[in-house]
Amino acid sequence: MLSGPVFVDTWGWIALGHRKDARHREAAEYYRNLSCTGERIYTSDYVLDETITLIFRRESFDEASRFTEDKHFTEVGLGFQLAP
Repeated sequence: MLSGPVFVDTWGWIALGHRKDARHREAAEYYRNLSCTGERIYTSDYVLDETITLIFRRESFDEASRFTEDKHFTEVGLGFQLAP
């Protein structure tokens, strides 16, 4: 396990939030471990924009909406910090 803050890029969010992704289980376990240890998770507004754009292009509207409303993704504004 890494020590210190972790930057999550687009593919990390996609793997975490998209249950059909080949690495979803791995990403979800990693996220749970980070959450349990209190590690800070960073991302950028560019990453969030890219993630939202990609998921809405690849999935149905209902699935994309579920993804963007998922607790992992919505916590960005609550407990995560955006990197400058």
